[in-house]
Amino acid sequence: MTPTAARRSPAVLLALAALVTGALSAFLGLALAPGARAEAAGKLTLASATGSVTDNPPFASVTTAQGCPSDYAARISLKIVKPGTTTETSLASVTTAGAPFTGPINWMLPAWRSIETALGGPATDGDYEIRLKCHKGLSDMAPGWFSSTITVTGTTWTLKPDPAVSTSTELTADPASSAVAGSEVKLEGKVTPDTAAGTIAFHDGATKLGEAAVASGKAAFKTTALAAGAHSLTATFTPADTIAYTGSVSAAQTYTITEPGGGDPSDPPEPSDTGTPTDDPTEPAGLEATDEDGEPLGENPVLTPEQKVLLTARGYTADATVKVTLSDSEEAFEDATADPEGTVEAYAFTVPKGLADGSYTLTLAEEAAKGTDEEAPHSAEFAFTVGEASPTPDPSDTAGADGGATGGSDSGGTGTDGGASTGGSGSGGGTGGPLASTGSVASTVGLAAVVLTGLGAAFVRYGRRVGLQSFGGAQEERTP
Repeated sequence: MTPTAARRSPAVLLALAALVTGALSAFLGLALAPGARAEAAGKLTLASATGSVTDNPPFASVTTAQGCPSDYAARISLKIVKPGTTTETSLASVTTAGAPFTGPINWMLPAWRSIETALGGPATDGDYEIRLKCHKGLSDMAPGWFSSTITVTGTTWTLKPDPAVSTSTELTADPASSAVAGSEVKLEGKVTPDTAAGTIAFHDGATKLGEAAVASGKAAFKTTALAAGAHSLTATFTPADTIAYTGSVSAAQTYTITEPGGGDPSDPPEPSDTGTPTDDPTEPAGLEATDEDGEPLGENPVLTPEQKVLLTARGYTADATVKVTLSDSEEAFEDATADPEGTVEAYAFTVPKGLADGSYTLTLAEEAAKGTDEEAPHSAEFAFTVGEASPTPDPSDTAGADGGATGGSDSGGTGTDGGASTGGSGSGGGTGGPLASTGSVASTVGLAAVVLTGLGAAFVRYGRRVGLQSFGGAQEERTP
């Protein structure tokens, strides 16, 4: 048979057609296999949470929160998938009643099949996925589906709950970061998502301070029981529905409680001779300074850049705005606000990062009334030092008013004047004292410096003449 005859043979043509059809069927089978489709497009809600595998219908109804894609809203079907497979079996007959299914679906299932009938025999124990699928035609289904899972044990099925939603908890305190012993501190916990119901317990380390119910994602608790010192505060959320939500704990927050101070707000007490505060003060001090752990700072303390200081100042007008400025610095600081008693409570000041060594004064001045030229009604100052203080000169090195030594030692010679103010010999002919000798050496060094300076200038002028110098350009040659 010639090639042309072979091409025209009906048997060969049929074989080729069968080959093409088989390949196309295999491709379509892979493309349309249930396991190749997308994940569930939404949640499927069953009318009951438990039942029997012999119930017909297995559920009274199924519902969805949204509808089918507009191109696949002509029909819907209900399928069950065997554990560990992608094999789907129909639980309900395909329906068009209520089409188009573009809105939320509420499908009342007629008696048609039980789970056992759909599976073709007894159901083995395991998890079965229930799928509601959207169609254009009988077999042309949307890429996704609405899904729920049931667990079969013996002849009973139960709805498998969705994985618990993770939560997170945040803790805030008012006032923030620090308060005076005995004052009220408000703790607030915030839970995300705010749909999670339950309680929040507030802890100081391992000690439970109290708890409150969550409403709209928040719970608050007030306490005056925090003792002076540093505390580690946390908020712990316990969900009311542990299946639907997980519990969570906030990050620990360091909180400082300071002791009440002493003294008159307008007349701060003088420090005692020993440098310690006066015992048993009768009135609160005008300004108190502590480190972030609540430890009092002495007068004019030495601080380091980025160190945090807590300042409490008194004597202001109730609810006044207090401006905060730092001497020899252009750093901007947040305003403070006095409370109804005229106190700025635990103002947090951080030493600027780039502050040079030296002495500084932080001023907390009440803002004058607007529209007036009046000075600040009240202010308080906090003096501190950054870095090492400059050493005090040794008295023996102090120069005389006229530039010479203060006076030579009596043992330095027999002259009546000791070392002269010019550093020379005494007028009595005795040898000068030690400082007088120093003056002579200084004079000699000074004269040598003058001579060397003159020689240097002459050398520069000579170099220019002979072309030895070149500043950033081509060297200029000249004849000496």
